Amino acid sequence: METKSRSEKAVKNVTMGLLSKAVVLVLGFIDRKFFITILGEELLGINGLFSNILLMLSLAEMGLTNVMVLSYYEPLEKHDYEKLSSLTAFYKKIYNTIAVVIALIGVILIPFLKYIVKLENPIENMVLIYLIFLANTVFSYLFIYKSTILTADQNGHIVTKTQMKFDLLRQVVQIIVLLVFNNIISYLVVKIMFVLFNNLYLMRCVDKTYPFLDLKHAEKLSKSERKNIASTIKSGFIYKISSVLLNGTDNIIISALIGTVWVGMIANYDTVITSITAFIVIIFTSLTSSLGNLNVSAEPKKKMEIFDVVLFAGFWIALIVVPCCCIMMDDLVALWLGEKYVLDDGILYAKLGMMYLSCTLNPIFSFREATGLFRKTKYMIFAGAIVNIILSLVLGKIMGVSGVLFASIMAMLVTYIWYEPVVLYREHFDSSPFIYFGKHLVNLIKLVSVVIIATILVDWLQANNWIMLFVKASFCFITVFALSFILMFKSREFVYIKRWGMRVLVKKNGKRGELS
Repeated sequence: METKSRSEKAVKNVTMGLLSKAVVLVLGFIDRKFFITILGEELLGINGLFSNILLMLSLAEMGLTNVMVLSYYEPLEKHDYEKLSSLTAFYKKIYNTIAVVIALIGVILIPFLKYIVKLENPIENMVLIYLIFLANTVFSYLFIYKSTILTADQNGHIVTKTQMKFDLLRQVVQIIVLLVFNNIISYLVVKIMFVLFNNLYLMRCVDKTYPFLDLKHAEKLSKSERKNIASTIKSGFIYKISSVLLNGTDNIIISALIGTVWVGMIANYDTVITSITAFIVIIFTSLTSSLGNLNVSAEPKKKMEIFDVVLFAGFWIALIVVPCCCIMMDDLVALWLGEKYVLDDGILYAKLGMMYLSCTLNPIFSFREATGLFRKTKYMIFAGAIVNIILSLVLGKIMGVSGVLFASIMAMLVTYIWYEPVVLYREHFDSSPFIYFGKHLVNLIKLVSVVIIATILVDWLQANNWIMLFVKASFCFITVFALSFILMFKSREFVYIKRWGMRVLVKKNGKRGELS
């Protein structure tokens, strides 16, 4: 296997991840426009609802992917190929079982769909549509036991590059299929086909990159090793339940309480916000394997130094994307889909609140996965999930859609958002967590200031066509970036990032010089 530094691999993973999302995002906008125009709002709502139901079914996966990645770090570091083969063979058996369990539970849920879907007009072939969604979820688990080793070995760019190619082709073919056949069944069948193609291709990549993996002759893991993995899976399972209850129940509750059409309406905003957030998540998830390697070899002081830099990056990204989305979102949706798809400010602010938390909490999440922190904080996030469901039902009745969305933020704030940093700082950094909370408070004040000032400076521009939308968006970004730069550029972390960037550039230019 080729040896590269953590920095080189991290840069490569982040770069490929961002490029992938950029390509898929553009086609995603086009795809959604065709979907709404040809299939309508109700099928858009069904699409979002069934996606959430299948997210609930993914509980059967028990957070195993994170456990796999964590267990691969040490044998990869030591080049223990026999151990890697044993682990991969063990996970293969588990994932095959998971696929069967998900399929069975999914079929059992069919009679209950009528209690969740709330539409004025019944949808034809609703059960068939649901079964196709179910098949897509089941197929996605068939080969993951192999491709995960790429992520653990800081070669996530291979997974991302493959995913980008197949997503690009899939969305093009899906748009063509919509235009030709004008139905959701063919649209979803195309999606399943590309999931299979993607997984099969990744399996071949793993076989070529790691030829030493021998699953047929791999030795069984010892009883103590299996027991240790089972204990980690238990912690991961609780985290998985909690994550799904926090992020996967909103659409189900909105559909049952308010109406399935609203799921589709919100999904339009999610297409924008979640896509932008996905760019941000890629940056941090691409770093997770490097952080896992760092956790094995570095002292607490060095770990905290790197964490502060990653945290700073998350704060700065939030200072840019949240104000820009706050100012531009309604204009974009109005031009893209039409005025009737513009939702009230309460829904937008709730979505932006989640976006801010995603930006600023991803450093914590990355260190959580890299250090195995979830084993010690699992019950707190589960408490947050329970609080979220209770608040969603109560606030949904009182405030409607925005109440359900704000419930998630409130549940996070009163539970694990404050608890995880406490454990991380005390057990991994040997430091006080109050430093972390102080930074959060200061940066939240900065965010509010940037939103207010940028709105005053930008909002006078009228984006009544695509050219003016581009002009306003460009002016908005320049204004927000300038304001955020003024607030952040003097920090110690900024100096660190600037020096690190210069070292990477010098190193790359040096290599080019050697080759020329």
